[in-house]
Amino acid sequence: MSLDLGTLRAVIGAWGQDEAACEPRFGDDLDADGSHLTRRASAVMVILLDTAVGVSLVLTQRAAHLPKHPGQISFPGGRAEPDDRDLLDTARRETREEVGLDIPRSDVLAALPRYATRTGYDVAPFVALVQPPKLWTPQESEVAEILDVPLERFLHAGNWRRDGARFAGSSLRHWWAMDVGGRYLWGATAAMLHGFAARLCADLNRPF
Repeated sequence: MSLDLGTLRAVIGAWGQDEAACEPRFGDDLDADGSHLTRRASAVMVILLDTAVGVSLVLTQRAAHLPKHPGQISFPGGRAEPDDRDLLDTARRETREEVGLDIPRSDVLAALPRYATRTGYDVAPFVALVQPPKLWTPQESEVAEILDVPLERFLHAGNWRRDGARFAGSSLRHWWAMDVGGRYLWGATAAMLHGFAARLCADLNRPF
């Protein structure tokens, strides 16, 4: 199958949105974390853009002054708020606030498996396919830069690697990582994106 818009909509749309209502099945040392009943509900948006040169994927670089994960590459997203209708609305609201893009619910194709982080978050990722905005308006207090990366880059296993390290005497940890325009993509964002890429390639009958 070719990587065209009709194919992407059909394949990703077939995944549905049931995963948003399921407990996390993946995460950073999920077994060691146990049930972790205090995890905070959050959501992110995996934005696919229909550009003149193909489909690209949107990432943000967090501002360097933020107390949590400064400078890291991430999806637009954040914690659920009481006024959010559901986790999809959380992802839509955070996307609107962080990058100025208002994504209709009808443009959201699917929900990916929720992801549990070591920092106590339960993250629900959603995938949307939209037209690029005329102008990005990043939230200056949180977003240092908006990155527009060809989707194809993430669909080749050779671009990914497994890194590892010990933190404060902990046991060796490993994670998926990739260099994106001279920036280091890793952590929960990389894990969710790697899982998305692997599943998409499998459904497209292409190697990964």
